[in-house]
Amino acid sequence: MIKTSLDRISGVFEFDTNRNDVNFEALLVDSEETFRYYASTNHFHLDVNVYGGFTGIQIYLVNTQGLKEPLINIQILPYQNALRFDWNPKRFRELNWAHDALNELFTNFQTDKYINAGITSGSWHITQADIAFDLIDESTQSKSLIAAKLGSRKTMIMNDRSGALESIYYGSRGSDSFARKYNKSVEQRNSIHAKYKSLSMKALKDINDYVLSGGKFQDIDENFKLFKKYEFTFSFGYNPEDVTSLDIFNSVLKLELEYQKSIELSEIPDDWWRFEFVLRVQRISKNKKRQRDNYKFDPQSIIEWIESLTSEDYVDIDDPQYRAITLAVNRGEVDKKELPQYKRPIINNILKYNDVTIYRSKGNVYSRESSRVPNDDDIEILKVIKRGKTAELIKRMKEVFLANQSSLIDELNSYFY
Repeated sequence: MIKTSLDRISGVFEFDTNRNDVNFEALLVDSEETFRYYASTNHFHLDVNVYGGFTGIQIYLVNTQGLKEPLINIQILPYQNALRFDWNPKRFRELNWAHDALNELFTNFQTDKYINAGITSGSWHITQADIAFDLIDESTQSKSLIAAKLGSRKTMIMNDRSGALESIYYGSRGSDSFARKYNKSVEQRNSIHAKYKSLSMKALKDINDYVLSGGKFQDIDENFKLFKKYEFTFSFGYNPEDVTSLDIFNSVLKLELEYQKSIELSEIPDDWWRFEFVLRVQRISKNKKRQRDNYKFDPQSIIEWIESLTSEDYVDIDDPQYRAITLAVNRGEVDKKELPQYKRPIINNILKYNDVTIYRSKGNVYSRESSRVPNDDDIEILKVIKRGKTAELIKRMKEVFLANQSSLIDELNSYFY
């Protein structure tokens, strides 16, 4: 299964006035109050961290158990009369009130509400949009996919503790377009383990505070508040009235949290890889003639990244001879220098591309990615070598993107109506 979505949006609002004329403090306070109002109206709780010197705020969504999840980050850009916003659209797709709060803020920025001197205006521009592709249960093909875009470098990010591969970046993270690949299944599992470790610590603190404040385990009504907060199911032979001491509470807590964690872990696919294609401001344009659908990203940038994908697993090469040679070279069992001179560029191309054509022109043998073979009369096609499963996966990724391109652009623009 292949799914695509907007994974992150960054934008900057720049006031058309002197920096000293903008009341940034009032703007940040109103931003916090707007989100708090919409959250409380919809029975959600928020927490807000303020950066030093009141230069920005990080707004968190807080669940009933006290765990925090980042919702949106708002920062005053130093030496500029502008604010930067960063948010993950996933939560805003799920929470209509958060989307409405952001819409109201962006509408207010178009007025003189935060201007100390005179009436002025400002302008929005999107600085980054991340397009994510989730490859779920696509066997070894998704695991072995790499980006072989011409001129892009590969950077591996390893886990500091385990030494395991965390992410692979293709291209420079300072450029106008780059790609990232990581194991989404591992990321989600690690997140769930961290969540329940935090829950366990919070629950133990709550119960210790309860005991220290004079609470009695015989007070079933008070106990139920804790049982409800941590979603106790009492599926392990215990009843609420059996929890008569701190030791018993700790035992039940461990069983309950392990049970809840196992359910969440079971819902995570074992085979789940994610590619994120990051587009910066140079790849995002604004149509000034239209009120709606104002922003759009460069779809060709995404197509180019998808078409650059290939697989490090060469078992799906359809030609048995070249499959054997390529596998041996890739595994280090054969040095390319051991191959005949004319075969070395052929193997190089098979290692890079999913569809390679070997052809003769003016008495010489060449090989190229099939889409780049010259359309000349004197060319004799000798062999076409394809990567069946890899090519099919990439074809489906393109189809999914093209089918969802309009809805992705609509979602991007939905924050600015």
